[in-house]
Amino acid sequence: MSRLNGTMFSGSNLLYGTIVLLAYLFLLGISFGGVVTASGTCIQTVVHWFRIFRRVIVEDMEVFGWSSLSPHSSYLIGGPGIIVEIDESKFGKRTHNRGHRVEGV
Repeated sequence: MSRLNGTMFSGSNLLYGTIVLLAYLFLLGISFGGVVTASGTCIQTVVHWFRIFRRVIVEDMEVFGWSSLSPHSSYLIGGPGIIVEIDESKFGKRTHNRGHRVEGV
């Protein structure tokens, strides 16, 4: 019996190291094309694993009480000795209520 049974790694034909590489590239925010090139896997595999990684993140957010991320909710980010820098973006309205970035103002 494998140690990986019952985990997100069970049933995969990929080497464990390849999955860890995909997770690392996912966290770095590398594009699909870049991940395909770096890992030597096909685009369908990258899409499949990125979906799994996103699902794991969402499930963890729900466990820790981040399931309802509304603008009126308040959550503590950072902590003692941790500096959090926030960059503000401004968006305006245009046709079909799609936002576009507004410079200045």
